Amino acid sequence: MNLRLEGAWPVPLGLLAGLVVIGLIVLTYRTLAGAIDRRSRLTFLALRVAAGLLLLLLLFEPVLSREHLRTEDLSVIVLLDRSASMVVPDSYGGRPRYRVAAEFITAPETVLADQLGGDLKLLTLAFDRSTRRATPGELEGRTAPEGILTDLFEAIGSAGKALPKSEIVGVVLLTDGAENAGGDAREAARALGLPIYAVAFGSGSEGRESRRDLAILSVEAPETAFAENTVVTEVAVRSTGYDLTDAGNRRVRLVLTEDDREVASQWIEFTDNGVPVRVSMRFVPAGVGRHGYVATIATRGDEVIPGNNRRGFSITVQDRRASVLYYDATLRWEAKFLRDFMARDPALDLTSVLHAGQGRQIVNGDPHGADLSKGLPVTAAGLEKFDVVILGDVEAKAVPAESLELLRARVENGGGLLVLGGYHTFGPGGYAKSPLAEALPVFIESSDGQRDEDLILSFTPAGRVHPILSGLATFFTGDPLPELKGLTEVKREKPGAQVLITARGTGGGKESIVLAAHRYGEGRALAFTGDTTWVWYRSKDLGGPDGLYRRFWGQALRWLLEKDPETEQTGDPLVVFTDEASYRIGDRVRLRARLRDEEGDAVTGAVLSATVNGPEGEREIALASLPRAPGQYEAQFPALIPGDYAVVVTATQKGAAGGRAGTAFKVEEMSIESDDIDVDTARLEAIARLSGGRFYSSPQATALAEDLRGSLVGMVEHQEIPLANTPLFFALFVALTGAEWYLRRRRNLL
Repeated sequence: MNLRLEGAWPVPLGLLAGLVVIGLIVLTYRTLAGAIDRRSRLTFLALRVAAGLLLLLLLFEPVLSREHLRTEDLSVIVLLDRSASMVVPDSYGGRPRYRVAAEFITAPETVLADQLGGDLKLLTLAFDRSTRRATPGELEGRTAPEGILTDLFEAIGSAGKALPKSEIVGVVLLTDGAENAGGDAREAARALGLPIYAVAFGSGSEGRESRRDLAILSVEAPETAFAENTVVTEVAVRSTGYDLTDAGNRRVRLVLTEDDREVASQWIEFTDNGVPVRVSMRFVPAGVGRHGYVATIATRGDEVIPGNNRRGFSITVQDRRASVLYYDATLRWEAKFLRDFMARDPALDLTSVLHAGQGRQIVNGDPHGADLSKGLPVTAAGLEKFDVVILGDVEAKAVPAESLELLRARVENGGGLLVLGGYHTFGPGGYAKSPLAEALPVFIESSDGQRDEDLILSFTPAGRVHPILSGLATFFTGDPLPELKGLTEVKREKPGAQVLITARGTGGGKESIVLAAHRYGEGRALAFTGDTTWVWYRSKDLGGPDGLYRRFWGQALRWLLEKDPETEQTGDPLVVFTDEASYRIGDRVRLRARLRDEEGDAVTGAVLSATVNGPEGEREIALASLPRAPGQYEAQFPALIPGDYAVVVTATQKGAAGGRAGTAFKVEEMSIESDDIDVDTARLEAIARLSGGRFYSSPQATALAEDLRGSLVGMVEHQEIPLANTPLFFALFVALTGAEWYLRRRRNLL
């Protein structure tokens, strides 16, 4: 409690005034010295002095302030994770995570129930994809979680709205840290304005060996294939927690189906616990169009996550072989091996041109009616004959400028381009100021040169997830690592481009770009700055002809060949498609549309809206234009409810109808929830730190109660009472003066 004066008078003046008042009152009462006894005189004097000082004090506007700790009507919000990953029995004695979390709330010996229940209320909210009040069965751990997704972002936001924030001491988050619904819990924690005390349940990668589980980790398949050609799909399967000395545990059958029809199968044998086994599945798609497939392994009764035994994917089958034009000016090893490889690929129709000097070109393969006397076609119609153009060690001045401009336009309109390294390409080849430079994913400078030394290659983070390098991680993490014997320097990638492979000298040194990729308009372009991948072909350690070499170049060429449906010449002004035919629960659906006018030119500035009709009803979604792709529009939204979906897109331009088109997709009864069941301590630590709370790695978090009580410091109430405006002061003044009057009257002094 504190008393302060808020009047305009200075305190010294107030003290002086008080002394004057006391002096005047004393002088006044000296006249009564002979009339009454000394004791009565002192009583009268004290009453008069007190009344006078009280009146004087009111002139200085006294304010009484006090603070006290609120404990009434205060609550702790508990967020209880009820997603499917919480059923994993890897938490404290092999018990499921959800049961241990429930005991943390309700068991008598635990921190929350025992130490906080008397002073603070507990409000427990259960969450998975959504947040709601926890049921008794959830609180007591009697029912297993079935949530198909984990939305920490939504749960944290809901905690801040459950009660007025002035009544919330803090938020206790009980979870394994998974987040797969698309939000960012760290941003929600930063914006909450309340401390979050995050408690982690479960084990990380170090606990995988104790979990009994079979899982399909990934399916790596080409996005496009060609009719009557064999498709090779690589599936990674892992076994953990099983005794592999038992023959029954060592083997599992992998089945590939389309519409419940088996198209391929293979037995897998595990040799090491926790180590993925990669197998190739070969099949021929039945007919042209988009096909949806599901890879499945049988579920065992003791698996911790049975939902990861299935994985879906789709492939678009085209009705012809892809035509590739390869133009080089040097009879070098790289050209020889690459041409031989493409000539043997049944999906490719290769036409190669070798610049023999003095204006002569040696053509191998079918030119498809194009004039190749200048190396590259000199007409747009000639370039339209080829799906992909590969440009080797050819100087820019050896190619007509109009051909380079036509090639740039061909890529923009849906073609594929691969430029290889060499002594006469990129900057050293004079391409810095050529029309083709615009289509490449890297900036080209005339000062760029050649780096002649042995170089060790490595993936970038973007490369690890890019389809060109899918399934090649074992080559780039093993021994020996892939090498090049030199490359053509390029200094940096363009905005929006992805660097997939970089290189350093065997003794270290600076990092150089080896492979960069981007979409240019409706087409795709690759810059590969090396020129000695033939050493991979001849290396037994890298798998020889059928190892890294075949898979890298095969996947690179197929990425260039993968046409989005809107690039096909359908003749329709509006074309609509999704990036996949089927999705898992939690995946992002990417809906795209292409709009052209009657002349075939891209239409920009139109308004496109989609009506999505599915199991949960109908909803409207707006498509946004893509700035780097004129005439193309996109929308993304989460796949949440299994079932079949129909999409109709309507386009309007300047108030007039621009067309209607539709597509369809399916959401499988599979969720991404089981993709990663390791506890995410890094995310939980960040959530706690950003909110001003604390992270605990164990339910035996004995400091939690103390930390929550520490948060009560922020719940102190501050109260101020202006005494001059209260009846108390007036009543006291009347009492003092009234007492003096009463005593005077009794003494007959009035």
